[in-house]
Amino acid sequence: MKESEEITIKENNKIDLPKIINTEVNLLVFPFFVLERKSKKLETEYKDIVKRGNEKIEIIWNVSANTKYGYPGLFDREVHKVIEQIISEILKKDGEIKNPISFSIYDLCNRMEITTSGGKNYRKVKEALERIRMTGIKSEGAFYHKGKKEWISKVFGLYDSIIFRGAELEDGSIAEKNLLYLGNIYLQSLNSFNIKPIDYTYWRSLESKIASRLYEILGIKFYGVRNKKEGFIRYKYSTLCQLLPVTPHEYISSAKRQLNPGNNELRDSGFISKYDWS
Repeated sequence: MKESEEITIKENNKIDLPKIINTEVNLLVFPFFVLERKSKKLETEYKDIVKRGNEKIEIIWNVSANTKYGYPGLFDREVHKVIEQIISEILKKDGEIKNPISFSIYDLCNRMEITTSGGKNYRKVKEALERIRMTGIKSEGAFYHKGKKEWISKVFGLYDSIIFRGAELEDGSIAEKNLLYLGNIYLQSLNSFNIKPIDYTYWRSLESKIASRLYEILGIKFYGVRNKKEGFIRYKYSTLCQLLPVTPHEYISSAKRQLNPGNNELRDSGFISKYDWS
């Protein structure tokens, strides 16, 4: 597909539904979880040339998985969303996140509305948390640190460590709860309130995973055009494929079959008013 082919998406009225959760802004914009169900990938990379001040620079956002644990997928994405739900509750109550965050896998399953009988989902949730922990992020001028007011170039992770109940702690005692330690960069960004509310009820209602990912990306971008005359965003197809992330197609007919179900769902549910391919 030619680089000049673009998608224009227009904003519609704001949707106001319950169950709002706060998500870190960089993780709404840049990809972390894969959206394709049968993916063997171990790496996602987003590159762009941006203008900052009087110069143009290349930014890189790279997410790489551990070969043993695999790349975080759709189920892992849902697990992290309920972790964000817990984070949002703590921020609302205390105004700050402190490590560690205690949690129960039973509670995570209930929040995800999946069965807790048989132990299968317990195991899947535990493996998802481990997979996210073992996945690294490399930012070269891509991640904006609101507290420091700068784009950082560092290697980091969302989770620093996870201690499951029954494991031995550093002082020799036995953990009575599951403990999650967030990565320092991620924790700092949350505590500097570099967050955006997303409608978890609406997010979960979207059948297309591409639609739910577009909802995350567009929610950030629409905020930037809210007070401008033109209330739309234009993306190159190749750029959008990097951000989602999905495998790009060569032909526009295939690209439309790939993205239009998600575009249609966002339009039909009232989040966007229209979209065009050009």
